[in-house]
Amino acid sequence: MRNQLFILLLFCSSILFAQEKNKGFIPTNANSSERRLALVIGNKDYAAIGALKNPINDANDVSKAFKEIGFEVTTITNTDYKRMIGAFNQFTKNLLPTDVVVFYYSGHGISYDGKNYLIPTDASIMCLEEIEENAHSLGRLLIAVEAKNVKNTFVFLDACRNLPNIKKCDVSTKDVSLSKGLVRPANNPSGSMIIYATREGDTADDNASDRNGLFTSEFLKYITLPNLGLRQILDRTKRGVETRSNKRQSPARYDELSDDFVFIQSVTPTITQPTEITLPVVIPSNVSPVPTPSIVKKADLLPYEPAMVFVKGGTFQMGSNDGESDQKPVHEVTLSDFSIGKYEVTQAEWVAVMGDNPSYFKGCDRCPVEQVSWEDVQLYLARLNKKTGKSYRLPTEAEWEYSARGGHESLGYIYSGSSKAKNVGWIKGYSDSKTYEVGLKDSNELGLYDMSGNVWEWCSDWYGYYSSYNQANPKGPDRGTDRVMRGGSWFGIPQFSRVAYRSSRTPGIRGRSFGFRVCLP
Repeated sequence: MRNQLFILLLFCSSILFAQEKNKGFIPTNANSSERRLALVIGNKDYAAIGALKNPINDANDVSKAFKEIGFEVTTITNTDYKRMIGAFNQFTKNLLPTDVVVFYYSGHGISYDGKNYLIPTDASIMCLEEIEENAHSLGRLLIAVEAKNVKNTFVFLDACRNLPNIKKCDVSTKDVSLSKGLVRPANNPSGSMIIYATREGDTADDNASDRNGLFTSEFLKYITLPNLGLRQILDRTKRGVETRSNKRQSPARYDELSDDFVFIQSVTPTITQPTEITLPVVIPSNVSPVPTPSIVKKADLLPYEPAMVFVKGGTFQMGSNDGESDQKPVHEVTLSDFSIGKYEVTQAEWVAVMGDNPSYFKGCDRCPVEQVSWEDVQLYLARLNKKTGKSYRLPTEAEWEYSARGGHESLGYIYSGSSKAKNVGWIKGYSDSKTYEVGLKDSNELGLYDMSGNVWEWCSDWYGYYSSYNQANPKGPDRGTDRVMRGGSWFGIPQFSRVAYRSSRTPGIRGRSFGFRVCLP
C-alpha cells in the first residue's frame, strides 16, 4: 500500500487570509494529474452548549486561503449531526488515489476516553455517556480517508475550546477520563504529521476580541506563501504563537513525515509594463562626464515599493588586504546589471506590506525598519512580490559591496561615498544612539544613501570565507549557519561601516540595529 501522508492541525481558531490572488506563483500540482479537494466546516451557534465567536469566520477565511492555493473547496457552516455525517460521507466516497485532501473543522471539540470528538450544533450532552452518540469521532474520519489510499491528507481541527463540566450519569459504571482540550492522537502512521494548536490537554486562545484565533492567524500568515515547506511554516507559526502569548500557548507537533510538503511554488513573473527609468545623459567626448545614476521614478512605483537605483554591471576587486582575515583574499568579481534600493527599507514601507511595525525606534516613518531577522525579511519579500508581481530580493554580498563602492563610478572611498564616515553614515559617536531618517547624509557615487551606518543590512548569502578564484555573479556558500550582514550601524564603530567590512548573524535573530535594502534582477 502506498505510504500515506496525514497532517492533522488542531487549531483553536483564527485565520488571516491573503487579500489578493497569487501573482507569479503556481500550486505544486500544476504539472500533475492530482486533484486538490477541501471540506471546510465551521460550527458557531450551538443550541445546548456555549456559542462561539469565530468558527464561521474561520471557515470562510480558511476556504478563501485554500482556494488561493489551488483547492476545490466545499464550505458548510452551523451544521447539525445528520448534515455533518452526510458531508463526511459525501466527501470521502469519491476520493481517488491521486487526490490531495484537506479537511478543516472549527467549533467545539472534546476528548473522552482517549479519543477526540467533533461536536455538531444540535448536540445535547448532559452526561459523559452521551458523547459518542452526539458527536463525531475524529478517528473514524481518518480511517475513512485512509481506506481511499489518497495521495496526501491534511486535517485542520480548530476544536480545543473549553466545554461546561460534564459528569457521569451512571456512577456505577467504570470511570473514564474527560480531558480539557485534546489528547494525543491514537493513530499517527508513518508519513503523518499531527499538529495541535497548543500542548496536549491544554486549551488554546479563542482570541474573542478579534476576527480569528491565535494559532491560525499565525499559521495562515505563511500557508499561501511560495516555496515554504510545511515544517518551515509550522516553525514560524510556533514562534509567532509563543511570542504573542508570552509562551502560555505553544503548539505541539507529532511528526512522522519522510519528506516536507510545499503547497505553492514561485515562477518567474511576466511584467507586462516595463518600469520606466531615467537613462544617463549622453555627453560629448570633449566634455568631462558627470556621474548620472539611473533611478527608477517613484511615481512609477506602488506606494509601498522602495525607490530603486539601476546599477550597471561590471568587474571589481572584492575584499580588502587591510582588513580582517575574512575580507581576504582580494579577488575579482564580475556582476551583471541589477537594481538596488536607494534607501534602506523604511518603517512606513514595511507597515504598508506587513501591517505591523517591529522597530524599537518607532514614531519615524522614514527611519529604517529594524528588529527584523533574515527570516522576517523573506516573509516581507514574499508578500511584496505577491502584491507587485515582481521579484524583489535581498542583494548578494557581492552586489552589496559593488554598490557600496560606487559600482563602475567608484572613486575608491573607504566608506560608501566618502573616506570620512561621519559624512555618509550614522555611526557610534555621531548618532546619539538611535536611527535616523534615510537620506539625510551624503549619498555615494551611485546616489545610494546610508550604505555605511544607520542599520546593518542583511544580504542573501550564507557567511563563509572568500575564494581566491575569479567569480561571476557569486551567491556565496551553498550552506551555513549565519547570513551575511553589511554596512555597520548607529551602534557600531566607524570600522564596521567600511565598504569591505563583513559581519554575520543567525537567520532568526533580531536586533535594534538590523535592517535591509532590496534588489531587483
